[in-house]
Amino acid sequence: MGLLTSSGSLSLLFPPSLPVIMFGVVSQTSINKLFTAGMVSGVLLIVLLSLYSVFTAWRSKAVRIRPSVKELIQAGNKAKWELFIPVLMGLGISGGFVTLGRHWVGRHWVALGRSKLNAR
Repeated sequence: MGLLTSSGSLSLLFPPSLPVIMFGVVSQTSINKLFTAGMVSGVLLIVLLSLYSVFTAWRSKAVRIRPSVKELIQAGNKAKWELFIPVLMGLGISGGFVTLGRHWVGRHWVALGRSKLNAR
């Protein structure tokens, strides 16, 4: 449970994070610089959290269930659109094709469309 809650709070460091955008607007700070700083510290925290999780699981001798190749392919197929969003976001923002605000709106439209397709 702690891993789930701490990893959820780490997501606030990555774009499109509304709290970071709001902080940038209120403090009149460059939102791009805030997200750049969040990326560096966020990746470092993810690595540290991953290492801690692996060490804790190893120390407690947690049972591991290895997924089959078929299960991995099925999971990847179900998540293909969600896995593509960070790539699209990075290319769009760094290439200057979209702004952070427009990307945020676009990302939510993709998620909404995906949920409607899953409902069928």
